[in-house]
Amino acid sequence: MKQLLRTSLTLLTARSSPCSLKPSHIAACSQSPGVTSQHRERHGYGHSDLPPMEANRRIVITGGLGQLGQNLANALRARYGRDNVLLTDIKKPSNDVLADGPFAYADVLDYNAMKQLMVNHGADWLIHLSALLSAVGEQNVPLAIRVNIDGFHNALNLCE
Repeated sequence: MKQLLRTSLTLLTARSSPCSLKPSHIAACSQSPGVTSQHRERHGYGHSDLPPMEANRRIVITGGLGQLGQNLANALRARYGRDNVLLTDIKKPSNDVLADGPFAYADVLDYNAMKQLMVNHGADWLIHLSALLSAVGEQNVPLAIRVNIDGFHNALNLCE
């Protein structure tokens, strides 16, 4: 989990916007648990180090109550400030989640509502984690297709 968070932060801070990541960054991440040695050499940091922090990033995380969202939000809040990371989901958060930082209801299938949320939060980055994984997706394939494909398509369009 720590390595995944480190890799996520590395990819996020490697560019000014996650929406401008090059396919080579994504490929490097998917082929190894961390960034490649060439990437580390080019950017001047070691495997366990994070790239330099850019202040005042405003971040929206979709699917924030899933398997990765809360841990990633906590790491990003520690780095960029509690109020700069907005966790979103369609599930009701626990009181602990609400105490940790800002939360908003957001359905990735509603493009206009997501766009309004991004603008109102002043988001620089969108981290799209919303998905229906196999156990739930196999029980409702049409919904899984909508969330996993249409939701991802909406996220990409929000980054234009």
